[in-house]
Amino acid sequence: MEEALEKGIDTGCGPRIWTLDMAKDYPLSQFVGIDATKVFPMSCSLPNCSFIQANTLKGLPFPDNTFDYVFQRLFILAFAKKDLAVAIAELIRVTKPGGWIEMLRIKFNFLFLLILCTIAAYKFLSKPCI
Repeated sequence: MEEALEKGIDTGCGPRIWTLDMAKDYPLSQFVGIDATKVFPMSCSLPNCSFIQANTLKGLPFPDNTFDYVFQRLFILAFAKKDLAVAIAELIRVTKPGGWIEMLRIKFNFLFLLILCTIAAYKFLSKPCI
């Protein structure tokens, strides 16, 4: 894969770990991490790595056929069911012909669901009452 990988994108990069790891493992390739929120620092010390704030549903700021490799982690959690087709179409649009799109999802287990429910309950209970 290394010979064919010129440009990769991590959509919904969050803490940037995957993007940074790929930039280290493939120093001759360029990687871009995007996320809808600007939670993490946008700078990168690696010359082949950059981060931008962008929303897949509003259109990625890249021309058609830009990336050889498109990575989306936890797709099912990132988008509402009604938005999945739009998001997938946008990932396809920026992928070069013959490129790869990898969408990682997890199988929910009881512990993970318990954690999600705890977070949701905390967010609900932390809102002020009127």
